[in-house]
Amino acid sequence: MAATYEPIQSTTLGSDATSYTFTSIPDTFTDLRIIITGRRNNISTPNSYWYMRVNSDTGSNYSVTRVWASDPEPWTTRDISSTYCMFHTSGLPRSDEAFSVFTVDLMSYANTSVHKTFLGVIAAPVINTNYYVVSRGVGLWRSTSAITSVTLEAGGASWHAGSTFSLYG
Repeated sequence: MAATYEPIQSTTLGSDATSYTFTSIPDTFTDLRIIITGRRNNISTPNSYWYMRVNSDTGSNYSVTRVWASDPEPWTTRDISSTYCMFHTSGLPRSDEAFSVFTVDLMSYANTSVHKTFLGVIAAPVINTNYYVVSRGVGLWRSTSAITSVTLEAGGASWHAGSTFSLYG
């Protein structure tokens, strides 16, 4: 991973959106970091996930292992041959809670001789409780294509207006 990052793109949503896509990602960096400062606006979807797809690939080319720790117990899940890379949010972010911060690191994103790996992280309060959840997801996109776009979906809800999506290289 890089020791420092340079800003590439940043957008703050003016209205709710089910997804956000970074496009025209340059191939001039070794790694990418995405930072989402956001929340979901669908309170009827508890224990939710958010999804990431690269280069509009909807094939079964993604795998992810998720681990999260919270009170009363930790959890782990795994998906193989999925059509997206899914990260857990433990019901956050939602409009009745503060904005939460998510980060995703995409390693060797422009290298055309390796499959692409991701590391996603969130630490956030769990709604209607007095505890926090820390969640990590390690993902794989089984393709040697360079990543030129990344779509972040709110997983059955919408990203709330005011959510910020930033990309660094």
